[in-house]
Amino acid sequence: MSERWYTSVKQIGNYIYVRGYDDGVHFKDKLEYYPTFFVRSKEQSVYKTLHGHNVQKVNPGTIKECREWLGKYTDVSGFFVYGNESPIYQYISDAFPDEIEFDINKIKLVTIDIETTANAGVDVEAANEQITLITLQHYSTKQSLTWGINPFVEKVKNNTYFECKDEADLLTKFLEYWESDYPEVITGYNVKTFDIPYIVKRCQKILGSSETKRLSIWKVIREKVITSNNGKEDLTYDLYGIVILDFLELYKKYSFKNPENYRLDTVAENELGEKKLEHIEYDTFNEFQQKNWPLFVKYNIQDVKLVDKLENKLKLIEMAMSLAYQSKTNYADVFHQVTMWDAIIYNYLKKKNIVIPKKNVSDKESKFGGAYVKEPEPNKYGYTVSLDATSLYPHILMGVNISPETIVNQHFGGIDVDSLLEKKIDTSPFSQFSIAPNGSLYRRDIKGFLPELIESMFEKRKEFKQKMLEFQKKNELNKSTEVEKQISSYRVKEQGLKVCLNSAYGACGSPYFRFYDLRNAEAVTSWGRLAIRWASNKLNVYFNNALKTENIDYVIYIDTDSVFFSAVPLMEKRFPNWRNEEQDTIAGYVDGI
Repeated sequence: MSERWYTSVKQIGNYIYVRGYDDGVHFKDKLEYYPTFFVRSKEQSVYKTLHGHNVQKVNPGTIKECREWLGKYTDVSGFFVYGNESPIYQYISDAFPDEIEFDINKIKLVTIDIETTANAGVDVEAANEQITLITLQHYSTKQSLTWGINPFVEKVKNNTYFECKDEADLLTKFLEYWESDYPEVITGYNVKTFDIPYIVKRCQKILGSSETKRLSIWKVIREKVITSNNGKEDLTYDLYGIVILDFLELYKKYSFKNPENYRLDTVAENELGEKKLEHIEYDTFNEFQQKNWPLFVKYNIQDVKLVDKLENKLKLIEMAMSLAYQSKTNYADVFHQVTMWDAIIYNYLKKKNIVIPKKNVSDKESKFGGAYVKEPEPNKYGYTVSLDATSLYPHILMGVNISPETIVNQHFGGIDVDSLLEKKIDTSPFSQFSIAPNGSLYRRDIKGFLPELIESMFEKRKEFKQKMLEFQKKNELNKSTEVEKQISSYRVKEQGLKVCLNSAYGACGSPYFRFYDLRNAEAVTSWGRLAIRWASNKLNVYFNNALKTENIDYVIYIDTDSVFFSAVPLMEKRFPNWRNEEQDTIAGYVDGI
């Protein structure tokens, strides 16, 4: 199998700028690209719309000419244009149509960390403090390089130290090395909103804008301000041709853990049992570097090593790459479920010669009912048990056959979750359809592309999991580095698909999604409320029968796809002396409920 993949695809003007790897060689290429679109046709065609209309290819010209052509027909009534508006995703789909098998160790991934003269609260935009240290470590070799403004004679394993006369010399030497072998991916802890923008700002101040452009392999740097969930605005930079995958951002999104805080010290201790180097004997950070430069250098190197070790254990960067290749997007797109699912659907339908509609602006203010939550009453509940519905929303999409082309332009009035739970409504008039509690109806004579796609992804996930288990058994009999590599590869792919599947509804429920339909979003959440409340009712029936009570609510808490209840009432009923029994007997009973 050919080892060929992309690491970055950018568009500037009429050109696509791509970096990647092809059978042992890292490549970069600049090519003029001519996108393809589709319009309705009266002639029979191999290309169809989701609803079966014939379409034919149109190639308006360069990227700029395509943009002008699309603008010309935006408001023309009855003229329908189909296809993906993004030249980047069209190019990736055309150039890399097959499944991509990648090796993270062959991708130029580096971890970076800087230190400055500031004690705390560095103002990135002002960038008034000097950079005193930069350490960079290669993921594949574990070799690190450090540039510092003071002498350092101690030897640190796998580290090379470069003494610099001052900050200008440090930045110049760093750029010379950077330019000699450009990385493809940069990671670090908070590197996206601190280390990289600070390096850019200091290079601009000390070396000038022209020299700063050397940070990008394509000599293009774009400034952007992003707003976090808490409303904080952060300055970031896109170094064209080099992807920033911030490990802090990945950990927050994909570790599914909620530590007491997200400081590197805390996360590293929780995950690795290791910490940053202590320097409590110094009152300030500045005093630390002035009075103990050797320890300060080791402190900087240790921070880089901790991030590298976190990736070795958690494989979050590798999973992000796997997600990108499964969806045929850029690495950074895995933070955006709408972008990722838009590309997944585009490529899935493209293989069936089905064209996607042009993206329209949906009503961003449209609201619909969300998940069902029953808040718990504060109390001590003892042994608490939960029942969890696996991948509830994806299974609803499959089971009800919810898809843009299966929804029927009829509405079942008067139906809701309560009427279905209480069996107060006759559904027989619409028995030929799948019915959602919001009144939406779905065809059953055809299978929707969305349920079909999700089902195929579930099957792929099972396949990856099975292969992982097979290699694990093989490794138990005869340990092998190559086999362990295969185990890791299939684990990452399986986890990537799990993450992808669980984000399916998030995309479908977003008004920014190409296939967004308020009726479909409501159908999923209303079915979710029905399913979890039905499960809750059944549990209460079981408990009331077992405990000889009437209409007592034994469910403590409900959230989306999980029901929580206490096992204590049943245990006290059936085993009055259970508190004096052996712990394993109690645990065994709870497991058997």
